[in-house]
Formats: sequence, structure tokens, C-alpha cells
Amino acid sequence: VQTEAPETEAATQPDPRTPWQIKFQDKFTDQVVKTANSYTSQEVSITIETVTDTIGGRKVTYYVADIYIAGLENFKTYTAYGDVIYYGMQDGIAMTRDVNAILAINGDYMTVQRTGFLVRNGEVFVSDQNNSICVLYPDGSIETYDRATYDIAEILARDPQQVWSFGPRLLNDQGKAIESFELSSGIAGNHPRTALGYYEPGHYCFVVVDGRQSGYSAGVTIVELAKIFEDLGCVAAYNMDGGQSSIMTFGEAYYNRPYANGRELGDILYLAESGMYTHAKTQEDAE
Repeated sequence: VQTEAPETEAATQPDPRTPWQIKFQDKFTDQVVKTANSYTSQEVSITIETVTDTIGGRKVTYYVADIYIAGLENFKTYTAYGDVIYYGMQDGIAMTRDVNAILAINGDYMTVQRTGFLVRNGEVFVSDQNNSICVLYPDGSIETYDRATYDIAEILARDPQQVWSFGPRLLNDQGKAIESFELSSGIAGNHPRTALGYYEPGHYCFVVVDGRQSGYSAGVTIVELAKIFEDLGCVAAYNMDGGQSSIMTFGEAYYNRPYANGRELGDILYLAESGMYTHAKTQEDAE
């Protein structure tokens, strides 16, 4: 009597991808693919849109970088010359070269701040209550807080990866644009702007608005900047330093047109490959 051999169950290999690589799998590519306005790999996905619009009767040009990452090792900050020196400043392009940044924007000018609440890449530098803040937590979530509305001990207990101190926060807890800000007239006017937006863990955006350039881009107010993020569908957004500091780099070049060619910066937010989330393509993937 001929009997069939028992079936052997094929060994199941664990999926080497991170939860974000799985969730956003259509955004990543096995090999690095770079175009004039995009970059994709196994770890990072970036698409930059250039928007020219009329806002408040003025011509405005701004840049929106839509970002997906495999893990927080892809989203870092860097301080001028890699050290926190009071008034330490460095050319923005040189900073991106130091860390092999794919994409970068200016930060909150950390090196001029001796007070406030400042955390960079998990390291706490100052923990005083001062400005409104933006916090990136280990699970990839971002929360923004108005001045004097947060408990520093509670935030530190959640092991923040980044705490930026500049502001203001741009969206309320329902993701709607805040329509009133207590700002000096100099800050409230039409200016170049830089801001960070958050959709969900692993999905972020950078926005840089050019300004002070007649016929090309006049800049926006804080209220108008907040409306941009509401229209983008972000659930949180936070204003960084602006004016001549406002830059976006892609590769080793400015992607925007900085006012007066920009200036040296205290810090940057950047995206880069980490190597931690890159995995070999399996036979199952190939099929």
C-alpha cells in the first residue's frame, strides 16, 4: 500500500522590517531611487512639492517635504560642529555634509538658548519652562504644548527624543489652525518661515516658506502658516526659527531660495540613512 509522505511545514522566516516599513511599505523601495524632488530607499521616503500661491493678496512660494521613515534613527538633529557651544553657528550646507543628510531644515537656533526645555537625540541639555515646545517621543508621536501648560517631569518620564523650544504651536488639539497668537509685531508679519508637521508616527512633513523677495515670494504670517498645515491634514505642527535662517537642503544644495543667501545656523533637523533598518531581499520578496 502506497502512502503519501507527510507534508513538511516550511519554516517561516520572521519579517525583518520595522512596523513603519510594513505599514508604509508602498512608500519604500529596495534600492535607493533619487530624482530632482524625491528620494526613496528601504529606510527613507521623501517627496518635495513646490507650491506657488497667492496668500493674503501676496505671491508666496513654499516647499512641502512629505516624509516617511523606517525608525527614529532616520530622523535626527545636529548642532553646529556637533557640539552645543553658546552661539555656535555653522553653514547649513556644511552641517548636512557632516551628517550625510538627505534632507534638512533649520531648527530652533538651540545654541543661542541658555534657558528653556531642550532635548536633542535623547540627551537633555536644559529643562526649564520657557517657550512653547514641540516633543518627539520614542514611539514617533509628536505633541506640541503652549508655554506654561506642560509638566517637564511628566515629559521626561516618557523619555523624549527631541524637545524643540521656539514656537508657537500652529494647530490645536483637533488639528485646526490656531487663529490668534500673542506675538511681537516683528515676528507676526510676513516672513520666511520653517515648520515641522506631524501626521502619525513615522509620517511627518517639513515646510519652508520663502519670503522678503519681491516678485517671487513675500512670506507669510504665523496665522497663514498655521492654515497651510491644516490644509495639509497634519494633526500637529510647530514653528521653528525663520527669516534668514529658513532653509531646506536636499542632498548638498539648498532646495529653497533663502533670503539674502541664508545665514549660519545653530542646529538642523535632518533625515538620513541609518543602516539599522536595511535588510537583505529574501527569495519571497523577489517572487
